[in-house]
Amino acid sequence: MSNLSFKVLNWDFFSPNMNKEYILNNLNENLNISYGDATPDLDFIPRAQRRRFSQITKYVFESVKNLIKENEQIPIFFVSKYGEINQQYNMSKKIVTEHEVSPALFSYSVFNTAIGQLTIFYKNNARALSITCYENFLDAIILQATSFLNNSSDYNKALLIIADEKLPQSYEEISKDKNYSFAFSFIISADKNESDINIEIIDGEDKKDENSIIDFIKFISTNQTNLKLGKIELNKIKNIK
Repeated sequence: MSNLSFKVLNWDFFSPNMNKEYILNNLNENLNISYGDATPDLDFIPRAQRRRFSQITKYVFESVKNLIKENEQIPIFFVSKYGEINQQYNMSKKIVTEHEVSPALFSYSVFNTAIGQLTIFYKNNARALSITCYENFLDAIILQATSFLNNSSDYNKALLIIADEKLPQSYEEISKDKNYSFAFSFIISADKNESDINIEIIDGEDKKDENSIIDFIKFISTNQTNLKLGKIELNKIKNIK
């Protein structure tokens, strides 16, 4: 049993063939996250900066642009399976073929590039945490963020991001798993006076993939009262005052 609870204040989603509006218009359908390429406009970011962004970083910026503002000090929790896998692949390939790599390429290949760029662009000096996770993404990020907020006197809300990008073709050929291209961002509050979702730790054996995010969106967007994930179960709290 857990005494953790939270409320989703806002959220956004981006993938090659799916966004927030599409999901909300098809809540009764069996939706799956897309696998492919797409390039958000990101006109609000200087061209010289965004041209160096990887797919995952562009997706992350697209998914948070309507959620946070410049100078807003909000903790960020980021979960990804592969992170900057394409940048890492390109860097490794250059080392093998050219025996050297530019510092600029290296700086954009680290796992937490996306949230690092977010904090710089939005001038956000709050805590930023990156987690690598192969499954049960929602379990990991919700527990991390709510536990942090529950023990923080400085912050009452947090930005949570789950994202991945299309694998390099060479990796696609040997990968046994599906790889989804997407970014899901949502802001939560852990204020006990307004929380409407309770977290219960369960001894589950299920290993939820990225499509559990769609189940979560349906849960927070409809009258559904319960959602069982891999290691946690979410229950809506009745009679919120």
